[in-house]
This record gives sequence, C-alpha cells and structure tokens, in this order.
Amino acid sequence: MQSLCDVGESVEVTVDISTAPGVFYLVHPCSEQLETDYQTIRVIEAANGFFILERTLETEKAYS
Repeated sequence: MQSLCDVGESVEVTVDISTAPGVFYLVHPCSEQLETDYQTIRVIEAANGFFILERTLETEKAYS
C-alpha cells in the first residue's frame, strides 16, 4: 500500500480518487490470486483496519 498521508495528518472523507489516503497496486500473473488479495483488502477496509483514526469535535459536527 502506498500511503498518501503522514502520521498525525488530517484525513478528509474520500469522495474520489484525488481524496483517497492510499493506493494499492495489485500485480500477479494469476487472476485467482489477484481476486483473493482484492477481497482481503476489502475485508480489512470494512473493519477500518488500514488507519487508526481519531475523532475530533470538528469531525463529529460535520457528520452528525
């Protein structure tokens, strides 16, 4: 994974590719392995497992 943000940096809600905090490049000759890796990424993503985010008063107000 290529992280596009630094520790302690504010991260905005991703709305398009230019606001994404990171990027994965999956490369493998076997399409089954690519699918397995892709699904693994989705599982980790669903569990919010890529980043440790801190909620702030500002973000609470923005999303309530």
